[in-house]
Amino acid sequence: AAGEVEMIHKPKTAQKIAIDYARTAKKIDIKGLKQSLWTSLEAGSMGDVGGDYECPPPGGEGGSVLFSECMKKVDGAAFPDVSVSYCFICLLHLANEKSLTIFGDGQERGGD
Repeated sequence: AAGEVEMIHKPKTAQKIAIDYARTAKKIDIKGLKQSLWTSLEAGSMGDVGGDYECPPPGGEGGSVLFSECMKKVDGAAFPDVSVSYCFICLLHLANEKSLTIFGDGQERGGD
């Protein structure tokens, strides 16, 4: 009949899925992490180990350091919750502050 309101049915809901995720924020000493990365970059650039990241020492001569090598030198005891993401973000900050050049090895990884 004209003027009647037709009610729609309640939509189906998805089951609740348990996802294991961190429930508290990580507390990381970013200044300390940046200092640790900078120390490893300076040490790595003195002896050219070849790789992805260039770090000119104070004398102006360029050297290159692998990001993975810097990650190995980060003190796990001092930074137990540090992830690759945090280290890379700190590396980007250092590149900005210290005028470093970051470049890849030409090999694309992942993505489409």
